[in-house]
Amino acid sequence: MTLTVILQILSLIAGAAGVLFGYVRHQQAKATQATATARVLELEKAEAKADAAAAKARVDATAVRQQVETQNAAKSPQEVQREMDQWRM
Repeated sequence: MTLTVILQILSLIAGAAGVLFGYVRHQQAKATQATATARVLELEKAEAKADAAAAKARVDATAVRQQVETQNAAKSPQEVQREMDQWRM
């Protein structure tokens, strides 16, 4: 009879320890998920910033190209070729 009581008490203790362990692991998982979510938001913000910078660079490059093409249109082909050759040197 004493052995039965001891086994029942041990099983209750093991069950309580399991519940406590599960609760602690659940809290750790929630904290990890919150950290991961914050990191994802941070990376998405950085990506949006990089995308905006790339778009601005494309606009700037297009404007410069149009300006050069407009300037070259007013010159003779030989003059344009000479300038390109000088630029490459």
